[in-house]
Amino acid sequence: MDWHADYHRYSEILTFFQALAARSPDLVKLKVFGLTHEGRFLMRVTIGPHKRSEDPDRKRIWLQAMQHAREWISGATVQYIAESLVNGYGRDPAITRMLDAVEVVLVPVANPDGYEYSWMGERLWRKNRRPIQPGVFGVDMNRNWPDHWNNGGSSPDPRSDVYMGPFAASEPEVQALMNEFRATPNIVGAIDYHSYSQLLLYPVGYTLMPSVYQPQFRELGQVFQKAIGDQTPFVPEQSSQLYIASGGAEDWWFGDQTAKERGGRIYSICIELNPSERENMVGFLLPPSAIRSVGEEQVRGLMAFVSYTLEHPLL
Repeated sequence: MDWHADYHRYSEILTFFQALAARSPDLVKLKVFGLTHEGRFLMRVTIGPHKRSEDPDRKRIWLQAMQHAREWISGATVQYIAESLVNGYGRDPAITRMLDAVEVVLVPVANPDGYEYSWMGERLWRKNRRPIQPGVFGVDMNRNWPDHWNNGGSSPDPRSDVYMGPFAASEPEVQALMNEFRATPNIVGAIDYHSYSQLLLYPVGYTLMPSVYQPQFRELGQVFQKAIGDQTPFVPEQSSQLYIASGGAEDWWFGDQTAKERGGRIYSICIELNPSERENMVGFLLPPSAIRSVGEEQVRGLMAFVSYTLEHPLL
């Protein structure tokens, strides 16, 4: 059976990563680092040779997917990336060099409750499953991170798809992600996978004012596009150029408080995966037949992202 020929339920995804770790115990480690509103595990997967992981200077790349429940291709893409890295280490020279240089830390499903709910009849459900009042559920996790929370592009209405929550970092999933990120040393880059529109979005999202690092992010976008290939154009742009959105993960990873805590800024981006905006009739319902091609492109994109972040550190 080709695992990447279809989408899978959350319990199946956990089993997939458990099997990956059992098959490559010297390369893959699993960790439960939190619980959701409904008591599901939040799982972290670490990929890289264990003999190097204890190096205090070991650099790391953080990947996460599925903050938004309906964006199934984001989770499938991270699964494809993970298996490609494990299968390629020691066989593919480029992947081997990358994993010798950095450890990849990934959260395959950041919103398990919402994702499971999207399998149960409401396929386009976006938020988590916080119970708010009878018949009203959910916070948009990617409007709940504390950097410039409630600075536009979100809503105080619990019925809204972009409900920001009762206060910054109110959600146990967001709190757990923040705590695990803080506990992971030497992160030099982070990617939040979403869909759709084929965009590489970089900070900041809460204002149209560009950061002083915009030239580096634009160049990163060009390098990423070159690695992906011309057949699938990805447009690099500041997140707020798409629309104002405060309380997002990439702004918190990049923001002043996190930079102060970690002693410097990191490259943080949001990848809006396939399809393109012109294919909006497909939108979030990308067929499973596209999983493999999207995954192949994003493996190349990830390697370009890693190479660029190592060669051009933000100061």
